[in-house]
Amino acid sequence: MLANLHIRDFALIEEVTLEFGPRFNVVTGETGAGKSIIIDAISLLLGARASPEFIRRGADSFYVEGIFTLDDSPTAQPVLAQLGLESDEGQAIISREQTKSRSTARIDGKAVPLRNLQSLGPGLVDIHGQSEQLSLLRPARQRELLDEFAGLTGLREEVGRLARERREIDRKVDSLRTDERELAREADLLTFQIEEIESAGLDAEDESRLNAEHTRLANSRRLAELAGLVEASLSASDTGISASDAVGRSLDDMQEIAQLDGALRPRLEQLEAVSELLDELAGEMRDYAESVESDPERLQELESRLELLATLKHKYGDSIGEVIEFGESAREQLARIAYSDEEREHLEARRLIVEEQLSQGCAELSKRRRSSAAALTKAMLEGLEEVGMKDVRFDVEFSTAPDGNGIRLPGRDERVRVDESGVDRVSFLIAPNPGVPAKPVANIASGGETSRIMLALKAALGESDKTPTLIFDEVEQGVGGRNARIVGQKLALLSRSHQVLCVTHLPQVAAFADTHLYVEKTPGKDRTTVSVQRLGKQGTLEELAQMAGSGPGAQRSAGEMLRQAEDWKAELARA
Repeated sequence: MLANLHIRDFALIEEVTLEFGPRFNVVTGETGAGKSIIIDAISLLLGARASPEFIRRGADSFYVEGIFTLDDSPTAQPVLAQLGLESDEGQAIISREQTKSRSTARIDGKAVPLRNLQSLGPGLVDIHGQSEQLSLLRPARQRELLDEFAGLTGLREEVGRLARERREIDRKVDSLRTDERELAREADLLTFQIEEIESAGLDAEDESRLNAEHTRLANSRRLAELAGLVEASLSASDTGISASDAVGRSLDDMQEIAQLDGALRPRLEQLEAVSELLDELAGEMRDYAESVESDPERLQELESRLELLATLKHKYGDSIGEVIEFGESAREQLARIAYSDEEREHLEARRLIVEEQLSQGCAELSKRRRSSAAALTKAMLEGLEEVGMKDVRFDVEFSTAPDGNGIRLPGRDERVRVDESGVDRVSFLIAPNPGVPAKPVANIASGGETSRIMLALKAALGESDKTPTLIFDEVEQGVGGRNARIVGQKLALLSRSHQVLCVTHLPQVAAFADTHLYVEKTPGKDRTTVSVQRLGKQGTLEELAQMAGSGPGAQRSAGEMLRQAEDWKAELARA
């Protein structure tokens, strides 16, 4: 439910915080006092579009925040989980902020796209009044309400599961039903690619090893020449002083030094080791120079192999490892093509089973909907008469749409369109006056009539309606006298299973409230402001008297309305 609403610099409101009760809340005030501003603020928390026009004059931004408890919101919890916004505190804090250039939506302090509020909103609040958010006007919502009334949610979910499986099977089959010649061409190409890669006998380490060998053979003459030069520089030479000669002479001098100063004997040993290392290295260079040979045939063989690897890399990957992976992927694709016929046959067999189950499920769902529609119509006519619409005719119309890709219902030849809610198109029809043809509610009902229709419908649904908070904006239009009292009773009854918030001008309705919020507009020299206060019993009595009219009898009439409402609620509690 909506526990708390904070509004700052929104329209005419400078700053106000509203604490709502868990049951029946009414909002009253003079016409034009700004009661609708509260509904507009709540609408923003449900995903309505914001605009800088709502910023109070003289302010730079507006801010609206609502605290919703989630214990009574079973449909909101899964949405929060999908958004990754689950809360361990059992509540969700939703806020909207609008500057002159930017609008921001947040859930529990985390900025979210507006669509997240629009997904979450239906699980928290249902607003019924003269706005664009009337869920009753949507045929899909009308079908959902009928299913809630009939207790068909479980069956509809099973139909939805089958419809989704059928759609997924169709998607897979369509992907397999490509042109056979295209598949053949693809198979030929894959086969060629696989053979080309496999015939190369690739090893991921081949390239670096072959490159090293190719470099040695291509530079064999230079390598032998360089090795000879190194050997000549290290070993004794008739043409000059070699490194070995220089170290040898130093060794003689070092031996004499070590004899004179024993502390330098370790350095003598190091020099002796250097002399041995130079002799050993000179020998190795001599052997290496003699071993280096040119091999034109092997060089050509290596060049051909490296050229093949370069060609494969150009076609299939930046490295030999990627070329090998491409070949493995090609083999998997070829296998899928080879088994596509078998897979398609399996999917088509499964599709027949799913379609039969879906057909049976849709037929049962449609049958139970039509059966429950009569009971809903009866309950609605009784409820509408009680709220002052006694001459109204209400009906539930069913239809299906032909679709060659749809399903066949038992006993019918033509195929009809199916979705996750079944095959039925449901429309609530209304004829406000005798002799007038019944038309869809969205086409014929006024704002006040729509609110009263929804009130009657909500009363008929009772506890099967899972939306925790219901808001009715001026539901009493065209209602007076005894019918107004019945409207109040119906709202009070609804508040036993929902939190109800009602904007009203009728004292007979307001008398049944558990929480009374009074909106007052105060004109000022430079600007007009709106304030909201929560009324106690005396304040409620005075406001009811104001609503009932002027004169000495207004106070007495208000007291009588309040007493009758309290007696009725007490009797209801004892029942």
